[in-house]
Amino acid sequence: MLKRILSHLKNNPDKLDFYRMLFNVHIARRLRLKFIVWCDRLIFDQRPKIKPDNKLSLCTVVWGEKHIDLFFKYCYSTMMQPDNIPKLSQLCKVYQLFYLYRSDLEYINQFYKEEFEILSKYVEIETTFLEDLSSQGYAPNTQHFALIHSIKECIKKNSYWFGCFPDSIFGNGSITNMYLSAYPKPICLAAANIRVSYEKLEGIDFSKKLKTTQVENNELVKVSFECMHDSVSNCFDDQELNSTGDGLSVRKLSEDTYAAIHSVPSTYLVFFTEKDMRFFDQFAFNHFDKLWPRELLKERRIKYVSDSDVFFVAEVTFDNEKKPRLRENRKYSDKYDTPFYNLGSLYANSVINVWKAK
Repeated sequence: MLKRILSHLKNNPDKLDFYRMLFNVHIARRLRLKFIVWCDRLIFDQRPKIKPDNKLSLCTVVWGEKHIDLFFKYCYSTMMQPDNIPKLSQLCKVYQLFYLYRSDLEYINQFYKEEFEILSKYVEIETTFLEDLSSQGYAPNTQHFALIHSIKECIKKNSYWFGCFPDSIFGNGSITNMYLSAYPKPICLAAANIRVSYEKLEGIDFSKKLKTTQVENNELVKVSFECMHDSVSNCFDDQELNSTGDGLSVRKLSEDTYAAIHSVPSTYLVFFTEKDMRFFDQFAFNHFDKLWPRELLKERRIKYVSDSDVFFVAEVTFDNEKKPRLRENRKYSDKYDTPFYNLGSLYANSVINVWKAK
């Protein structure tokens, strides 16, 4: 083949320049492509090669009666749905890292002793007092106290971390699905959440339903839109005046299906490394959702779960909290207005979450 080409060029010297030009264009394009890929790779680091053990550490922080009541009313009840902790405890070793003040323990023993005993049948409970962390020089913030300590515990146990915050409501099977989606890879899983009104949930006695009924993900989606917090009811992008600039943009596709773009998803399941420890030694807890996902993306450690059939979580919010910031001329916008806009937010903004109520 090569001899034929050379013979052809020898017999047709007038075409030599033309073929040389094509060859140079081809090489130039290849070099340009390699340069672009090389520049992209400069941004990203190598994913840790350590393999997690078959363990999960649930992290819960409560302080004061308000948060304790919220946890046992909502988060605890959904954790104990049949396909969450009861099922997961048969698949892996589960720890409950419980952070509270000493003064709160008496309140829990008085009103929620039975719930604690039921939980202990499925998980190994490790209680840590926040006062002790404060005396050890941890960051001066209740949630930061617990986060730093729980990171150290998970690294020591070589286990995944899962955030079971007092205001979280998980669909039946959601926690287990997250774990099964990650294990045994050293990755983190993030998902969009939706705020629901505490007062509206109380109006339909939803906390009682959680104690007696399996609430599947599609049912939780339905309830979440029936009990929307103002921050959600104002984020539909077909309105000229809306709150999409706060990070959540929602569009109704059909009677039972919604498309949501969330620029600040929460990382619920995490496999922590020493590098994460150093990050949170320098930055405040609120960067857990804002700046830290950028670091995870650079290390190719974060994945986004965007299908409500796999995972769905609602965040209980009081009506007088998290008021939306309404802006004019924002129809069909999903731009996130924040000084912390970064690579992590940009990538999250490119994901369309599908929430199905049926």
